[in-house]
Amino acid sequence: MRLPRRNKSGSRQRGSAKDRGPERGARDTRITAPLAKLRGAARELLQTAPEAGQKRLAPAAASLRRRLSGARRRLAPAAASLQRRLAGPLGRSSRLLTPVRGILVAAVGCALLLLLSQFADYRGVAIGLDDFDPSVASAAPTPELEREEMGSAHGYAMVPVALVAIAILAAAVRSGRWQLCRLVASIGAAVIAVSFLIDRPIGLDEGTLARDFAAAEAQLLGGFWAQLFAGVGLLATALLLGREIRGRRPKAGERREIDRTAAGVSRTRAQRRLNPAGYQR
Repeated sequence: MRLPRRNKSGSRQRGSAKDRGPERGARDTRITAPLAKLRGAARELLQTAPEAGQKRLAPAAASLRRRLSGARRRLAPAAASLQRRLAGPLGRSSRLLTPVRGILVAAVGCALLLLLSQFADYRGVAIGLDDFDPSVASAAPTPELEREEMGSAHGYAMVPVALVAIAILAAAVRSGRWQLCRLVASIGAAVIAVSFLIDRPIGLDEGTLARDFAAAEAQLLGGFWAQLFAGVGLLATALLLGREIRGRRPKAGERREIDRTAAGVSRTRAQRRLNPAGYQR
């Protein structure tokens, strides 16, 4: 048996790179060979898995396409018949429910809300708030005195104002004069101003009840808020209606073209009446 050489210091001398090469190569081969096999198997699996899945799913996909195409063929006559039946009502409704008419309905609704709010209570003075428990206020509300209608604050002047607004809206749509909508918008702005500058201070004034009762508080009721919301809605819808009417009117070039077409039609009709036999198209 050959013993390893010792150096001068007495320690064993390791073998050279030539002696260690075969041992290290064999050890590396034992480690890398399974890893290479594992990588090859994974690569083969990744290559064959989509093909295998596609082969398995192809019959199901073909069957689904056949069923969908059959259902489409069976439902096509019914869908065509339904489309023909709905074409008439949908066409009439689209001609009837135009944007101008829709905004007009909303504006008239706001004017009617303004009119009806004048006959609703807009203020009341609650008595004895300090003596009531807030937890039972919904079941046993505090008594209210001096409940007044909204119209009493300004002599029911908003009733004719609402009717005038409805008449102006109808005239604007019928004549196509979008400038009239500005007048209705100014009416809505006036309603908002009256609500904040006149009705609100009067509604929150307890009057002599604050002197007669220790805990008296004036409250604004539904009539006030209905009038305020009616004014805001009337202002917004009037501006939208004026913009829609203005956009619907033909421009200057289109108007001249329409006038020329109408003049040509009038001349043609006059020639027909004067010489019906010799007129040729």
